[in-house]
Amino acid sequence: MGEDKGLMALFGKPMIAYVLDKAKEISEDIIIVSDNDNYKKFGYKVVRDLYKGLGPLSGILSGLTKSDHAANLILSCDIPYIKSGLLNYLIEHSEGYDITVPVHKERIHPLIGVYHKSCIDTIEKNIKMGKLKITDIFDHFNVHFVETDQFEDIEFKNLNSKKDILPM
Repeated sequence: MGEDKGLMALFGKPMIAYVLDKAKEISEDIIIVSDNDNYKKFGYKVVRDLYKGLGPLSGILSGLTKSDHAANLILSCDIPYIKSGLLNYLIEHSEGYDITVPVHKERIHPLIGVYHKSCIDTIEKNIKMGKLKITDIFDHFNVHFVETDQFEDIEFKNLNSKKDILPM
C-alpha cells in the first residue's frame, strides 16, 4: 500500500481502530505489535517485532512473548469488518487446542485466531529456519480448524490495496 496499513484512514478513522474496537469487546488487555510508535496513540501496549521484516509469523511470536495469558486472540490490522460474534465463537471453540483458526468458504484465515503461548518455541525455531508461512507451523500443533461459513464473508475481508479501501 505504500504506507502503514493499520493507520490508513477508512471512513474517517485508522483501519486498526475498527479491529481494536472489536477486540476490546473481548478484553482490555490488548497488545499491538508494530515498530511504528504512532500506534501508541491508541492507548495499548505496543511491542516491537522480535525479528524485523519477517512478516506476520514474527508478529505472532512477538505478541505471544509479551503476553501474560496462555490463550491469545490474534488479529491482523487489516480486517476492519470483523465482528465480536466471530471472535467469541473462535474463543468458545479453542479449549484444548494449541491454535484455533477459522475456515471460511474453504479458506483458512491464520491471522484471525487463538494461539497459545506454548507455541512460542516452535514458532521461533521455524522463523530461525526461514519457514515464515504461518500455515507451516500447523503441522507441529494441535490445530482446530473451525468451520465459519455461517458468518458474513465481509468479516474475513483483508484490505490489501488502496482500491480495497474505497467505499463499498
